[in-house]
Amino acid sequence: MNIVALIAPVIIIAIFVLPFTVSLLRNRGLMGLAIIFVLTNYTLAVMALAAKTGLPYGRFFYDSALGYKLFGVVPWLVVITYPSLLMAIFWLASKFTFGAGRIVLATLFGTLAGLMLDPVMVKLELWQWESPGTFYGVPFISFAGWAVTSLVGATLLHMLWGKETPVTRGAAYSGLLFVLFWTGANVGVRQWVPAAIGGVVGGLMLMLAGIESWANRREVS
Repeated sequence: MNIVALIAPVIIIAIFVLPFTVSLLRNRGLMGLAIIFVLTNYTLAVMALAAKTGLPYGRFFYDSALGYKLFGVVPWLVVITYPSLLMAIFWLASKFTFGAGRIVLATLFGTLAGLMLDPVMVKLELWQWESPGTFYGVPFISFAGWAVTSLVGATLLHMLWGKETPVTRGAAYSGLLFVLFWTGANVGVRQWVPAAIGGVVGGLMLMLAGIESWANRREVS
């Protein structure tokens, strides 16, 4: 087996999964474990439905480069990385409000993440639609799907997390790195609109994470 194929999943887990997982388990304990379980199974269910029926993203298929497919339909790397992105957009929305409005904001941020991610995945041929769309080969139904899945994911997190417990930046680090990485990939393939969208979302995350870190240091001192 190609050495890159062996190392890449390890790097992906270390960067896009472990910070999110460790933060949730350390700060939320059993509830953190429950959140990981719910988000992972939600991701598997949604992506399996999408791969089998075309809902809600339109009919598309995953390339074998994404690795082993759970139940023969969803690459395991997709299943383990999408929850951290959901957590990051939920954290970002929570920086503005703890009420139900953060579900709306998380839906918006999740849709923007889709506008950043799908085009570079198509360019790299990691997934493709049967009927390509006009936005870098992505049909607009996919972004409606991102809105729906982000809405449901944010609603689940809103119910599980609760209003009283702050959502700290540690839970968002994996998702932040995910956004920055794929934004950079868009730059690398010269897809400037998705790169700009990712730059705005990632830049906002970085700024707010920095402000949170500064505020925490002030509290300690």
